[in-house]
Amino acid sequence: MRNQIINNDIAPVVGPYSQAIEVENMIFIAGQLGVDHTGELEEGIEAQTHRALKNAQCICKTASVSLKNAIKVTVLVSDLNNMPQVNEIYKEYFEVPYPSRVGYEVARLPKDALIEIDFIISK
Repeated sequence: MRNQIINNDIAPVVGPYSQAIEVENMIFIAGQLGVDHTGELEEGIEAQTHRALKNAQCICKTASVSLKNAIKVTVLVSDLNNMPQVNEIYKEYFEVPYPSRVGYEVARLPKDALIEIDFIISK
């Protein structure tokens, strides 16, 4: 079993990690923040959610897959009261059957982001 690193120049990396790792037919995308390609944090929960999902789309494109292949998503938010907005945006990127998902409120995220999302994608 050989792990293949997946990186691109569009989605930012804000720490010492790979954007994604492919193992056999599974792709594990690292937590995506709502930061643009320069590492600047977008303003507000809606913009950060869109950006995190767009960053994941860019990584998927590099791996020749789509977010529609997601089987598991983890959503971390700094405030659970933001989940209704997150859910509305989430529905723009996924469709039935939705991937399984878990959501947590956390005390703090890198860069003081409002959201971080990671993904497991089936190839």
